Formats: sequence, C-alpha cells, structure tokens
Amino acid sequence: MIDFYDLQYIFIYWLPFGLAVAAHIVFSDGTNNAKTAISSESKRIKKVDVVRHHIKSRWTWSYREIMFAVVLVLVNFLWVAGPVLGRYQANPQTKAPPQPLTLKSFIATAGRKAGQAGMWSAALAIVLVVRENHLLKAILGQDTGEYHTTLKFHVATGYTSFCWITFHAIQYLVGYANDGVLQLNVYPWMSNLGYHNFIGILAWCCLGLMLIFSVYKIRRINFQFFYFTHQLYMLFILGAFLHYFGTFYPMIGPLLYFIWDRIAPRLNMKRTVDVRITKASDKVVRIDIPLAAGYRNTAGYAPGDWLNIRIPAVSYFTWHPFSVVTYYPESPDHITLLCAVRGSFTTKLLKVAEQSKTGIFKANVDGLFGSRSNSYTEHDHMVFIGGGTGVGALTPFLKHYTRVRPSGNAHFVWVVKDAQSASSFSDLVKEIDSLRSNGSNFQLHLHLTRGLEFAADHSVEKDDVKYGSPQVINVQVEKPMKGAIPHHQTETAVLERSSRTSSKLTAFFVAYAIFGAGIGLYCVGRLYQFTYNAKVCGAPSAYTLRGSLHFICHYYYYAGPALYAIFGAAFAGLLFAITNGMFKSKIDPVETYVPLPTTTDKEHTLSVVKQFPFIAGRPRIDEILADIQNEAERNGGDVGVMAAGPEGILRSIQGYAVGNPMFTFYRESWKV
Repeated sequence: MIDFYDLQYIFIYWLPFGLAVAAHIVFSDGTNNAKTAISSESKRIKKVDVVRHHIKSRWTWSYREIMFAVVLVLVNFLWVAGPVLGRYQANPQTKAPPQPLTLKSFIATAGRKAGQAGMWSAALAIVLVVRENHLLKAILGQDTGEYHTTLKFHVATGYTSFCWITFHAIQYLVGYANDGVLQLNVYPWMSNLGYHNFIGILAWCCLGLMLIFSVYKIRRINFQFFYFTHQLYMLFILGAFLHYFGTFYPMIGPLLYFIWDRIAPRLNMKRTVDVRITKASDKVVRIDIPLAAGYRNTAGYAPGDWLNIRIPAVSYFTWHPFSVVTYYPESPDHITLLCAVRGSFTTKLLKVAEQSKTGIFKANVDGLFGSRSNSYTEHDHMVFIGGGTGVGALTPFLKHYTRVRPSGNAHFVWVVKDAQSASSFSDLVKEIDSLRSNGSNFQLHLHLTRGLEFAADHSVEKDDVKYGSPQVINVQVEKPMKGAIPHHQTETAVLERSSRTSSKLTAFFVAYAIFGAGIGLYCVGRLYQFTYNAKVCGAPSAYTLRGSLHFICHYYYYAGPALYAIFGAAFAGLLFAITNGMFKSKIDPVETYVPLPTTTDKEHTLSVVKQFPFIAGRPRIDEILADIQNEAERNGGDVGVMAAGPEGILRSIQGYAVGNPMFTFYRESWKV
C-alpha cells in the first residue's frame, strides 16, 4: 500500500521534475530554443554569469556554479547529519529521552544514512548528465548550464556517491565482524539479510567498475571500456533497489527526467535517416544529414550545437558526438559534420567512405543539443581561436557574430598542424575569408605548426618575431538587389515555416505521458502486491523460498513498483514519440547534396597554402590578446574569447583569458 513516504517523495521530489519540464515547454520554444539563439537580439551578459575563477587549468567556474556546488555539499551533509543529530534529541511524540552520544553510535547512525545519501548523489549524477538540461540552464545560465560545463558536477556527484556507499558498506561490515555475524549477514545462503546484503555488494562492485574506468587518463586510453562499463549503472540501481526497500525513493524523479531527455530529441529530428558520407581528405570525413521537411520547424540548430550519431555500417553499438559546422540560416535543409580521423570509430568511418560507391548509409541521429546562448554577440571585440577541427565548431559562431554585430571587431585565429590538414578544411576557410556581413572589421590569422620546410619552399610567411601580419578584411555593406527580400526577413521566414503550437502541444503531451505513466504505475505497483505476504516473506527462512514466492518476496516487493515507473514511463514516451513521427513528412532526397572534393593530392594542398596567408609557427596568443585588449581600452568595449580544439590549446588560451576583467572566456570542448 501507499504510505507517507510514497506521498512525500511523489509530491515533493518526483512531481517537481515533471512540472519543471512542463513549464519549460509552455514558456519557451518547446523542446528546441535554437530560434532564440540565432536571433538578432542577444541577451545582456550578467556579471554573475561571467567566468571569474580558473581551477587547475581545465575547469572554469562562475559565481552561480560556486553557489550551486556549495548547495550540493550542504545537501549531502544534511542527508547524513540531519538523522544523526536527530537521534540525540528528545522525541516529543513518544517522550523518549535523547540517546547518549558515543563515537560508536555516531558512526553507526552516519553509516546507515550514508547509503541513502549515496543514492541521492547517484540520482543527482543522472540529472547532471542530461544533454539538453533546461533545468540547469535556468539555474546556472545558458552557457554554464550547458552539457559539457555541467559534466564536472556529474563527475563530482558520481565520486561522492561511491564514497558515501563505500562508507555505508564498511560501517556495516566492520560492525558485523565485531559482532561475529559477518558470514551470517553476508552470505546469501545463510539468512535473509545475507541474501540482500550480497546483492548490495554486487551493486557496489558495479559502481566501483564505473568509477575506475571513468578516471580521465583511463578513459582517454580506451573510450569503449568507459562507455560499456557505464552501462553497469542500470545493474547498480537494480541491485540497490533489491538491497534495501526505499533506495528507489531518491532515484525515480531523476530517472523520469532522464527518460524525458532521451525521448525529447525524437520530437525535433528524424531518428533514422539516410546520410551521405564523403572522404574530404585522408584526415577528415564529411557527413551530410538531411532534415526531413516535417521536422524543419523543430530541427532548427544554433552555433555550438552538436549531436550523437550511430552508423551501423561503422559500429552497431557506438554513438559518437560531433559538432555541427553549418549555419542554420544558410543551410536550413541539412546539417554537415566534419570528423577528424583519430580514434577507431573515425578510422572505420574513413574506410567505409573510401569503399562505398554511393556514400549513402543508414544512420541513427540523437540531437540536437547545445548551450543555445548568444551572449557572445554582446561583446564589442570577439576573438575566435580554433585548433585543427575546432575551425568547424567556431565557423557558425563567427558567421552569426558578424551578421548580428556589424559594429563589432572579429578576430579569427586558426592553428593547424600541416598543409594537408589545412586543405581538408579549405571550403570552410574560403567561407571565412569571403565573409560579407554588415560592414564588420574582420582579421584572419592562419598558422601552420608543422611541415615548415614545405611551407618555406612555397612562400609561407615565417613567424620569427611576433605573430605575423594578419589579413585584414574591411568589409563593405553590399547594396541589396532591386526587389530582393532583406536577409533578416528571409531568416525569419525560415524559422517560422510552420506554427510551433503543434510542436509545443506534442512535447507537452509526451512529458505528461512520461511523468504521468511513471508516477501512476508506481502507485499501481505499491497498491497491488499480488501474492505478497508479510508473514511469509518476513520469516527467518524466507531466503530458502523457491519459485514465485521467492520472486515476490525478494524481487517484486523491493523493485517492482520502481521498475513499473521506469519502464512504463519509457514505453509511454516512446509510444507518443513514434506516433508523432508517423505524421511527419518523408525525408528529402539526400542525393542533392554535393560532397566536398577529395583534397589528398599535393597540388590542391599547395594551392590552399598559396591562396591563404598562412604563417609558419604557433601563434603567440598572449600578444594577440594583449593587442586586442589595448585596442579595446582605446576604443572602449569588452572582449570575448572563444576557443575550440585540442585540450592543450584550450588550456593555454584559457590561462591567458581567465582572470582578466576585460575578457569573457567561452569554451567549446568535449573533454572534461
């Protein structure tokens, strides 16, 4: 039956997640707020959102993040300290005197409550790894609430969960050993308690494996181990449910929120599509993803957006994230990804592209995701610094900035390894070089860090003194053709192809289905216990039961209602999403997209090097930023610095930018 704790968690802890999702859908653009991100109006930057703190050269912290971290610490402390302190207070209802405070009783009480605190942190880890986390964006801001920024909190709560649960286990195991009942209470064939404690130990082992393979250096060695061991989280929560009744209380709300995050992208973008995979060079593969006509009113994307893609011809199980390099107002009918050939997935991707005659493959797409922030357009000076494939992630930002900020000063710095790598992105560099956007002043810095002998032989400027003389493009405003529609009107027309009312209603009903089915089926599971008998299941010999009685006593009673909620919510959400997809239009022909030319030949490489003002040597970021700062001080205004690319380059740029009151740092990175 449903008791007080059920009602407490339903109304105080589970239901607010659903209300938060519903409020976001009603008061925003449904499940996709790309329209706001690519509009001409930028959100004024608040000082509280500006990054001020730089910790260990990898993570940056805003004031909101610091306050959020303090709240997380306090809540974790209260989960343990509250019950412990309450134990030593007089109970006015029973008039029981306070219990004496001893070290043993303090550790015992803290150890018991540490298990529930660990489940609370494990639940928070789910919330903090949601890709399109509108809840955290509302709390922390669009930039700091974005997926890759909040991952640090996911890591922290994951480790915290392991520490709490480990403390919980050690306290009990030591206590059992001191009382001489360790084997009785741990071996599953000796007692009821031993049966469920053994399951708890297995759950702890699953969590430990996840922790080991999530260590930064280990997961960088082999991402597949990290990915597959993280799937053990499902076994961990199942084992925790079976270990002790009530461990599911902190978990169900976040799990329903997580299910919503996994299903919502199906409303915005067609899940299964035919994509074109093209070899752009020996080091880069291009993927063109068409947007079905029926999804174009919900599949809008903004600078910085990314998606997960699974290509069965490459890997049946692996989903890989890639940044979108196209700009929505220029490419509303398809998305382009440029994938650097580095790991096993992209190596197989290149091989598939080389061997295919048509280049058309089935793929599953999960997205789109991103910060959807346009606060960077508020800066008077904007510096974009990309390393290698970072040029693709930064190009949409640059295009949008120069379009909506005609009075701004844009600087684009690209650091690339060698001439062949540069030729792989020649089309993007041409787009950057030929920007004609509202009369902005645009400076381009292109650097080759290797192959200097090749560069010297072909008149590439050497960087012996400073960072070279960048190409300065003073762009003039082009007069519109007679009868032409102004660009901002065509952009609005693209975004307003169809009413968003229907998509909002669809998103609302899917959210209602997920949270309604989850909470409703949990109540059904608690109300109807079938053949559960408290006397039979609570008997000392219950661990010896066989068949259906064993299942009801040791599995269904502990985990049945929670599993009803989780699987029922997932089924209801998927059913609504699939039904919605049936009413969408058929996909546009992908054959109309023209792939990039193959650029592996030396002649093309040479032409690219000659065509653009490459400088041999690494850029001196400190001097570039110092010059821009001096210019900003003379003319007024502040400076935004956005970086994307390899972690080493990002850290060095971050070191220069963070801490300077004139600079606001933006980071586009996959690494934590």
